[in-house]
Amino acid sequence: MRVFICVLSALVAVSSAWEDKTEQMLRWQRKRSDWVIKLGQKDFEEYVRQKGKEYSTLVMFTAQSPSRGCQICTEAVEEFSTLARSTRYTATESNYATMFFVLVDYDEHDGHRIFDTMRLKSAPAVYLFKKDGRTSKNDQFDISARGYLAETMAQFLTDRSGTQFTAYRPPNYGGWWFISLIAVSAMAIIYMKLESIKEHLNRDTIGYICVVASLIFTSGQMWNSIRGPQYLMRARGGGIGFVYPGSNMQLVAETHIVMILYGAATLGSILLIKSAQPKTSLTDRRFFMLLGGSLLFAGYGLTLNVFKRKYRGYPYSFFLG
Repeated sequence: MRVFICVLSALVAVSSAWEDKTEQMLRWQRKRSDWVIKLGQKDFEEYVRQKGKEYSTLVMFTAQSPSRGCQICTEAVEEFSTLARSTRYTATESNYATMFFVLVDYDEHDGHRIFDTMRLKSAPAVYLFKKDGRTSKNDQFDISARGYLAETMAQFLTDRSGTQFTAYRPPNYGGWWFISLIAVSAMAIIYMKLESIKEHLNRDTIGYICVVASLIFTSGQMWNSIRGPQYLMRARGGGIGFVYPGSNMQLVAETHIVMILYGAATLGSILLIKSAQPKTSLTDRRFFMLLGGSLLFAGYGLTLNVFKRKYRGYPYSFFLG
């Protein structure tokens, strides 16, 4: 009888400890507007890596200090926060309080010690810790291969946990109202100035508009509007960096540089075509040929140079390679 009472008491104590940990994680979660819990080394060992829990944890290891120069870390944390906040809208009885989202920053709350414990040499990194506190190679989310969007991390959680997780992004109606206002204003101007517009709306004008639109879209302006990257960066050897040395990120200045180079190559091609037209005078044809060839030469060559800076090991170049 005493053995039965002791076993029962132990089970009750273990169950109580499990509930206490879950309740503590819920309290920490409610205090954060993004529902991402920040833990120091002691709490990380107790609430993430220790056995005896009724929940799993998805942990992002990052280094957001400006001195680290890790722009991708800030963007990855934003996506991680989006996934954590999604549980407010998508949580069900099957996954409520069964998964918590934890952030470990290298420069905060002895984060460097946790990095040493996990043997991490770079950031960001994402690991899934099961209820027993263990993690394996398959529980590591490969950011370099899969990116860091909230949707891909949600799919990773669904695959590894067997429970459905969904990333939810609340709609931004302010942008739609602004676009609608611009559209209505443009329609009103066109209606009032229709006769004047007809005089200037010819084949050349439409061609120029199409060329400018193509330059904007092919240079990466959509990336800037979606990701909101910084304009410049600090280069590794000191000074200012205009081109990000990697394919997973780009700067606003880099977008402008690429657009100018594309424009130079396009304008050079147009001038070369004009130089071949027989109606043009011989002097103009020579001028168009020399200027167009120079612009095409410079635009194409410098574009390859930028490409080599982003893709290390690319073997081809035109000049200045």
